[in-house]
Amino acid sequence: MSKQEAIQAMQDGHKVTHRFFSSDEFIYMKNGIIYDESNYEMNKFWIYRFSEDWISKGWTIYNK
Repeated sequence: MSKQEAIQAMQDGHKVTHRFFSSDEFIYMKNGIIYDESNYEMNKFWIYRFSEDWISKGWTIYNK
């Protein structure tokens, strides 16, 4: 899924992962703020992930 689809999935309550993440990494959204699997606030997450690989593809719902 794309970045926008991943954002929508997080807004719908899902955890998402990316093909560049390790198998136990994911992000999720709570009250409009993105957190990682360690509950660390990732307020600048998208600033460093702006290439086409992060925007157009590679996102999936995290299932573990």
